Amino acid sequence: MSTKDPYARWSLLLSSIAILVSILSAFFAWQQTRLSARALKTHIDPQISCILQGGPMRGFFNFILKNDGDISAHNVSVDHIELRYEKLEKRVRFSGGDLSDFNPIGKRWMYELELLPNDTMSDVVGEFIAPVANDPNQVGILYFDVSYYRDTDGRNYRKRCTYYYDDGNILTEPQLRQKEYYRILAAEVSRHLRETKSLNDWYWYQRQ
Repeated sequence: MSTKDPYARWSLLLSSIAILVSILSAFFAWQQTRLSARALKTHIDPQISCILQGGPMRGFFNFILKNDGDISAHNVSVDHIELRYEKLEKRVRFSGGDLSDFNPIGKRWMYELELLPNDTMSDVVGEFIAPVANDPNQVGILYFDVSYYRDTDGRNYRKRCTYYYDDGNILTEPQLRQKEYYRILAAEVSRHLRETKSLNDWYWYQRQ
C-alpha cells in the first residue's frame, strides 16, 4: 500500500499514536507503582534489634545490631558506656566507654551509612568489665545508645539496650528485676548516666 494513499498515512499515524500511548501508559503505571511503593515505606518502621554474645571469661563481649525489618536503616550509630555496680557498697562506678549525643555522625563508636534488611553490624566490648568478671560482688553493666534514620522521610529513631553481667550470666532488664538489688542498682545507673551526660555537655560546650 502506498504511503501517498491518505488512508494509509492516517493508519500509520494512528498506529504510531497507539504505540506512543502504550509506552506512556506503561511508564506512568511504573512510576505510579514506584511512588506507591515509596509511600508505603513511609509507614514502615525500620526494625533494629540488639544482641549481646560471649562474655569476659571467654574474651570480650560481641555486641550486634541486626536489621529485622523490611526496609533499610540509614546513618546507624551506637555509643556505649560500661559501668560496674558494687553490691556491698551499693554504688555504681564508672568504667569506660563513650556516651555523647554531640559526637559527629560517623565519629561514634559504631557507624554504618546503611544497614540493609537482614544485615548486621558488630564490635567487641567489655574491656572494663573483664577484670571483675569473676567477682560475685560486682555486676557489669553495658549500656548502648542506638540511633538510626528512615530514608524516605528522614525520621530519627532512638533506642537504648542495656545488659548486665552477673556471676557469669548475661541478664536483660526484665531478668535483672528479679534480683533483690535491682531497685538500688537501677537508681544508681540512672544517676550516673545523668552525671555522665552533664559532663559530656559541659565538655563539648567548652570546646565550642
